[in-house]
Amino acid sequence: MGFTTTTLAGRIGTGAPTVSKAENGLRTLSEVKLIQYLTFCGLQANEIGPYLDLARRPDDGYHLSAFNGRMGDELIALVVHETTAQTIQEYECAVIPGLLQAHDYTDALIREAGLVPADEIETKVQRRINRQSILRQVNPPRSTFFIYEGVLRSIVGGSKIMNDQMMHLQFVSEWPGCSIRVVPMADYSRPGVTGAFRLMTFAEHGPVAMQSLMTAMVFAEKADDIALYGDALKRIDRFALNEGRSTALIASLADEYSRMGAGQHERGGDVDHVAKE
Repeated sequence: MGFTTTTLAGRIGTGAPTVSKAENGLRTLSEVKLIQYLTFCGLQANEIGPYLDLARRPDDGYHLSAFNGRMGDELIALVVHETTAQTIQEYECAVIPGLLQAHDYTDALIREAGLVPADEIETKVQRRINRQSILRQVNPPRSTFFIYEGVLRSIVGGSKIMNDQMMHLQFVSEWPGCSIRVVPMADYSRPGVTGAFRLMTFAEHGPVAMQSLMTAMVFAEKADDIALYGDALKRIDRFALNEGRSTALIASLADEYSRMGAGQHERGGDVDHVAKE
């Protein structure tokens, strides 16, 4: 709007350092002064609400955002972090990481959960697929994905979908800056990590850790918390297969799923029955 910090601070009756701190993420403005600040910056009354909501949240180093049907704050925050990250390190022990999921795997995963109306499924699938463009951009973030072997062996949507997903992982592993590491089932509990999480670093600000819950997504940025996530990744790294062995295992599973699908087609039987045979 053409204001200097000093001029705008004078308009709302406070000092320039106070405004500067607020603009840099420190909650120093009262709600009234925040409304005044936003008004002078050109916002209308019906546009100010979301900023007040943000200002009312606890400023304790955590950001908790609940899931909802629209593209909510938690997904917006996730996309922003992914887009600006220099490095991404992720550990997944339940499903294929979202940035590595093939279209049909994502679709089957959402359908099997049964939490999304049928007419909204494709929108959610496409959002997740669109996020993956960050791994194919110029100068992508250096990304390492640690995946528990049991995830690769858990059938989502059938053997053909799993075969396609394994082939997709092989393809993605060849992208610049992208590494896939498998944590063997025999070593699952040894790193002492029981839940999936992600740690991201940035050029413009400190690291952020992220974990998804059933109903919300948590972002943490306190130094002590970041150190705990970093230590967890170091332990996982010690037990994970290297890239070559991981890729070989994924290729072997792709072949297994391919043969499983052929057996189902020839015999007309259930995939689980063929697998047991």
